[in-house]
Amino acid sequence: MKVNRQEELEMEQVKSFDRMRKKLDDYYFLMNCVIKNIYLFIGCAFALLPVSEGDMTFYGCGIFLLSMAAVLHLAPYQVVREKGKPASIYEKCKWLPVSRKVIRKVRREYLFQFSVKIGIAVFLCQMFGAALSGKAGFGNVAFPVLVWLLVWGIGNFYITFYIK
Repeated sequence: MKVNRQEELEMEQVKSFDRMRKKLDDYYFLMNCVIKNIYLFIGCAFALLPVSEGDMTFYGCGIFLLSMAAVLHLAPYQVVREKGKPASIYEKCKWLPVSRKVIRKVRREYLFQFSVKIGIAVFLCQMFGAALSGKAGFGNVAFPVLVWLLVWGIGNFYITFYIK
């Protein structure tokens, strides 16, 4: 992924815009953060049961909650509330000027950093549960990778189709 100088400058403008917006709209970011952390806690609690002892419906609920946490993590960066009405982030950023591609690329960076943290948390929970039950295996290592890929994929889907 080679990034040229112009694209790098545009990405920095978008990140600067996000930092300023986060300062101005602290309440919205805080509420999303609280709900996101609740979803993360419950999703990681699902991951405490080792893969060898659970069923996929049980883990599907945990993956769904972790994916929703990723979407909630991205939500404040996707929509701007103006006078109580939602507006697309591109409508606000197009005057910087930046392209949709650059906005998506910055959002994907945010998503990648967040999904790696989720993957590590699920890995640690899975290993802790496997150590307690004494049933560690390949599935306990493969499951967190699967969770990371699913969370990253769902987040990418959200980014791709939300920024039109």
